[in-house]
Amino acid sequence: MIILHIAHLSNSKYSGVDNAVPKQVIAQQPFATVGLINTTNIPVPGIINFLSFSNPFSVESLPEPFNRPDLVVFHEVYRPEYLGIYKKLRKSGIPYVVVPHGCLTKQAQHKKWLKKKAGNILLFNSFIHGAEALQFLSLREKEQTDINMKSFIGTNGIVFPETALRKENIYPLQFLYIGRLEVAIKGIDLMLKAIEEIGDFLRENQCRFSLLGPDENNYHSEIKKLIDDYGISDLVLLGDGVFGDDKAEKYRNSSCFIQTSRSEGMSMGILEALSYGLPCIVTEGTGMADEITKADAGWGCSTSSEGIKNAIERAVKEKDTIPEKSRNAEKYIKENYTWDIVARNVLKSYSEFSISK
Repeated sequence: MIILHIAHLSNSKYSGVDNAVPKQVIAQQPFATVGLINTTNIPVPGIINFLSFSNPFSVESLPEPFNRPDLVVFHEVYRPEYLGIYKKLRKSGIPYVVVPHGCLTKQAQHKKWLKKKAGNILLFNSFIHGAEALQFLSLREKEQTDINMKSFIGTNGIVFPETALRKENIYPLQFLYIGRLEVAIKGIDLMLKAIEEIGDFLRENQCRFSLLGPDENNYHSEIKKLIDDYGISDLVLLGDGVFGDDKAEKYRNSSCFIQTSRSEGMSMGILEALSYGLPCIVTEGTGMADEITKADAGWGCSTSSEGIKNAIERAVKEKDTIPEKSRNAEKYIKENYTWDIVARNVLKSYSEFSISK
């Protein structure tokens, strides 16, 4: 099977799409003929078949065999350059799949809703509905997307760390969040409200929270104001993003990962934390609350300050179960989310929509 991925990548360390898409492509390379067009033309390390993008686009001008792919996979929706590409594909009879990466959920559509509604009607609805199917990254993302068309679940995966050793018991408890600090989408406001509501309990148990991420769009100032307004600066550390060995060290020296998103496709941060044996507190909005609860790898909760508060309290009171949950987290990732497993499952779904089906 010949698969051509098309994405808009800037190699940002902070973007889930920029981190996940190259790993998807690399993971599929042993099992199919896979290529990538990055519409920014920025080289992506590790991609064997990296193809240049030209505007106007012509699939026939691509090198063989990508001039006649069995299936094209678009990553994200709101990229104007995709509009010319999908029309050429339809004219050539080449099927395509769209991976929204969370941008079509009700929550995401509500953000800048007037602009998106106009864009959908005038430009993007034809692109979306012209696809053979939508590929959702989680069941939660599928359930939160109100579009009536064929779809399937094809998750992100994770490279299991070579050295995931963590301390067996880390007390006082250290709660960690690493990722983008977009207050509304990531539910940072809900998390901070929850911490404020049980502040005395957390102080008695010497708990600390670290929120680490880039200072984009003045997020740090917004979060610092919330921390100050709630009077929890002694409980919450706000810091810059961490990468590589520094990030691994944070995972190894924390008790629990916490992500409280209102809406998420598939969080690479949660998968990464679990791979290091870090139990997770996650909201339903992350799409992983039920899975993590079922695997006994952490605590799932409703997407509300009340739900988050209760989950944090449970984690503190059940701190003696953290070593067992840590082992469950590693096992869960090994059995479900390594890139090898994910790639095989996704390619099986792709085969149902390809020319060579």
